[in-house]
Amino acid sequence: MPSERYQVVHVHHLGRAALWMATAATGARFVYTPHHDPALLDPARHGDRLRARIRATQMIAARADAVVTLSAIERETLRLHLDCSPAKMHVIPNGIPAQIFFPADQHPVLGPTRRARLLYVGQLIELKGVDVLLRALAQVEDVELLLVYQDATLEATFRALAADLNLGDRVQFLGIRSAAQLADLYRQVDLFVLPSRSEALPSVISEAMLSGLPVVASAVGGIPEQVGEYGRLVPTDDVDRLATALRSTILELRANRIDHAAIHAAAVQRFGVATMVERHLQLYRGLLAAGETPARRRIRYGPANAAARLALRTVGDRLTGRGLLERDLPRLVGMS
Repeated sequence: MPSERYQVVHVHHLGRAALWMATAATGARFVYTPHHDPALLDPARHGDRLRARIRATQMIAARADAVVTLSAIERETLRLHLDCSPAKMHVIPNGIPAQIFFPADQHPVLGPTRRARLLYVGQLIELKGVDVLLRALAQVEDVELLLVYQDATLEATFRALAADLNLGDRVQFLGIRSAAQLADLYRQVDLFVLPSRSEALPSVISEAMLSGLPVVASAVGGIPEQVGEYGRLVPTDDVDRLATALRSTILELRANRIDHAAIHAAAVQRFGVATMVERHLQLYRGLLAAGETPARRRIRYGPANAAARLALRTVGDRLTGRGLLERDLPRLVGMS
């Protein structure tokens, strides 16, 4: 519950807490991180049924003192949808613990006779483009693919596709791995690949780069600025371009032209936990130093805030951990 005990309240994701703070008359500065709400970043894919989520996020962003996005492309995309001045939007990538994800002392040498080992970490769902990856793999010789995932929705489908493509033992469906096991896998493979159809700033790419791996990934969301010069980007759903990028990167690996230490150093600078923490602290200090009264305390917001809080108590038992159910949102955002 909002309280005068706090100077700054930082809420992540669309849900009850974000709506409570957006309508709270406390003096606390309110920071909001939407975390790549697909309704905002890709409305054409999700349709009108998520319009209420967009309206709710617009209200929250308008009342927030600062909005944090994970990448510059996410910031620019959200600016098209939110009633939010550019001055209060801040880009702070997620931090990844470098004490867990780091290169091997001696990175595996990809000799001329050894198969290149590719690693995919994600979910076995349509959005991640694993079908495209399997079809590209069929065009690249002397390569094997390791798949790590929690959501196995399409595992049977992808196993059947791998069989149809005659990939045989070149694809391993590994399933769930702990953080420590995954860190070891990063140090054992040669290349990380993520052919997603939509992303924000995927942590698995940061983990791979911290492990010193070159990356081949789709040019979507914040991935281009995340990968930078340490990988190859391809269009979504382009099997041929993905196969070409894999072959080119493997040739560089065989020629020992990949600087694994440089990839790791760049990732620590961009995505280290210390960097993320310090940038958040700078944001909080700046908000407090400005000394401005939170916009949501303005008198004209009073009646709407009171009505919204009453509605929140009414529908609160139907709120999910991932955000508001679509049927509940219109009752709230109509009062803003």
